[in-house]
Amino acid sequence: QSEPLRAVWLDETNSTGSELLKNVELLLRDYNILVIGAIFLVDRSRDRTELRLSMLRMAHPALTDVDAVALFDLEEIDARVQRVQPRMKREVSDVKQGAETRWRWFW
Repeated sequence: QSEPLRAVWLDETNSTGSELLKNVELLLRDYNILVIGAIFLVDRSRDRTELRLSMLRMAHPALTDVDAVALFDLEEIDARVQRVQPRMKREVSDVKQGAETRWRWFW
């Protein structure tokens, strides 16, 4: 077997590391690709604040040699972005056998 191809994983968010772990293992097992780094746009670090260590996938031995970095932390983004409260609105659409009611979020 040849040497594994080295790669960097790019993803939009990281919270517990579950998706990173799953894909690092898959890439090595199925494609002989060794992930040596991970870049995330947003780190959802607050999702890990009260998590038991056994649930924290970033601490898994398969990720020991994966250097992970995030461009932003969700706390930073939340501090800069004004949230608009969504409101629910009822939407009625005709269906062959009668009217169907759906609730949708409108921003």
